[in-house]
Amino acid sequence: MSKQLIINKYGKKLPQYRTVFIYPLNNEKEIRDKFNGIKEAPTDKGADENKIPLCLNCVNSYDMDPTIDD
Repeated sequence: MSKQLIINKYGKKLPQYRTVFIYPLNNEKEIRDKFNGIKEAPTDKGADENKIPLCLNCVNSYDMDPTIDD
């Protein structure tokens, strides 16, 4: 389902997203191995190419348990 990532409320722009790391910053081997099967982790995990904006509903789920399907 598609949602607006920025809404206007009372004349102000309110983000409805948060930027998260695609490859988690922690280096848990199990997660790293699963993700590396799809695409190798960037050298600098803090780099922009390792970030993606997600809606507020999705970001909490992804932060708690990042999966390839998400």
